[in-house]
Amino acid sequence: MYVCMYVCVCMYCMYVCICMYDVCMYVCVYVCPSRAPLPQSEVPSVPCGHRPSRQRGQRQRGRNLTASDLPSCFLNIATINVRGLTSDSAVDQLISELDKCAVDVACVQETLRFEAGTWKWHTGHEVMLGAGSKNGKVGRVGFIIASHLATKITHCEIFSERIAVLVLELDGGSTIKLLSVYAPTGAYGDDAVEEFYDELENAVNGPPKGTYVICAGDYNAHLGRGESGENFVGPHGTPGRNSRGETLVQFCERTRLSVANTYFQKRLGRRWTYHTPNRQMFHEIDFILTNCLRLFHNVGVIGESRFNIGSDHRLVRATIAIKPKEERKRLAAYHSKRIR
Repeated sequence: MYVCMYVCVCMYCMYVCICMYDVCMYVCVYVCPSRAPLPQSEVPSVPCGHRPSRQRGQRQRGRNLTASDLPSCFLNIATINVRGLTSDSAVDQLISELDKCAVDVACVQETLRFEAGTWKWHTGHEVMLGAGSKNGKVGRVGFIIASHLATKITHCEIFSERIAVLVLELDGGSTIKLLSVYAPTGAYGDDAVEEFYDELENAVNGPPKGTYVICAGDYNAHLGRGESGENFVGPHGTPGRNSRGETLVQFCERTRLSVANTYFQKRLGRRWTYHTPNRQMFHEIDFILTNCLRLFHNVGVIGESRFNIGSDHRLVRATIAIKPKEERKRLAAYHSKRIR
């Protein structure tokens, strides 16, 4: 990674994040391509979204971060309905756009490629794509994994034409179980939707297990905002919920997965993930579900000026940060309670 230690300090908020291209109100570490690459041991680990304490009566612009404050692992995980990866040049374009947005792992849907398999791309990325049904016209999900995570892959399985599973081993022995999903569209009946969610629940709860579970993709559902009595949908979202949204909420309640998008406040123009062909209607139908919401420091939609592959969907990117030492303590406490 190329790192220039130019620090932008904002007077409006005290968050710290890795911000390569956003014009945002954060304390940022600027990544400068003109600098020579640092050895991996010298690359500073900066917490994404850490909020420093503020003393009353003082206008605090920042603070010195100690080693205990810094996570040893931070990841950008994204989801995108690509609307076709039918050629190698399309994969090249997708990887180039993902690199611009600093995406470490991308869950992709509707690749429409005729061949399924795993490829070591000439860029060093791991490309894992599954087979679809109806001669490739339905489904085909998979993953694009950055080269620096290639050695962390412990399991990859195309569960079905609509569900793929990837497991990454992190420092400290913890694992992330990622699922790339593509739910049936409105052209399918309720039976197909129920079958999909039953299959997805089996994939989430079944082997291989993961310390953290992240389930990202195109759910083709209008979810809206959390309502009274709902524990896994947050207060932020595009207003309006349909029957497929209700089905998604019920799935989240059964699996105890939180819809991470709905816990981060964004203006409506920064929430929509899909537009109709005439660009008259804009909907939020791509979501990231997780059992580890505390690790999420941001979930946002990347605009077409920064990420554009010709799809009618926009990239949804989540930033997570993990402190292995702290997480080991949490897991030990959790397991001790279960034993008792």
